[in-house]
Amino acid sequence: MSTDLIILGTRLIMVLLIYAFLFQVVLVVVRDLRKGTVREPSSQAQRVHLVVVDAGSDTIFPGQTFELEPITRIGRSSSSTITLSDSYVSSEHTLVAFRDGQWWVEDLGSTNGTHVNRREITGPTPVNFGDIIEIGRTRMKLAR
Repeated sequence: MSTDLIILGTRLIMVLLIYAFLFQVVLVVVRDLRKGTVREPSSQAQRVHLVVVDAGSDTIFPGQTFELEPITRIGRSSSSTITLSDSYVSSEHTLVAFRDGQWWVEDLGSTNGTHVNRREITGPTPVNFGDIIEIGRTRMKLAR
């Protein structure tokens, strides 16, 4: 009878250990899910916009603002987030993206290139508030 009690006790301890392990797994998953919702960058990204400094066409004007999304495509195509009807702008010209707490500008293989502060960029380039982004004949400033 004593071996039956030892086996029963061992089984109960194993069941308790399994439940303790599962409880810890649930706690870790819940904690990670809460962290994911707190660190959403879109609230910071939504407060940023581009202000037109020099207009490249007659459809936009200096002082006009464009609200940036965390991923913003700029070009002549109607599917772009910001559409510029400038003949020097490619259909898919530039990508402006917010990642790792920083705004980045990237040329998408356009014919006339993308410039930041009058310098042509060749890859993803970080930009700061006040920097001038030139797309075709349109110049815009990154602002809050």
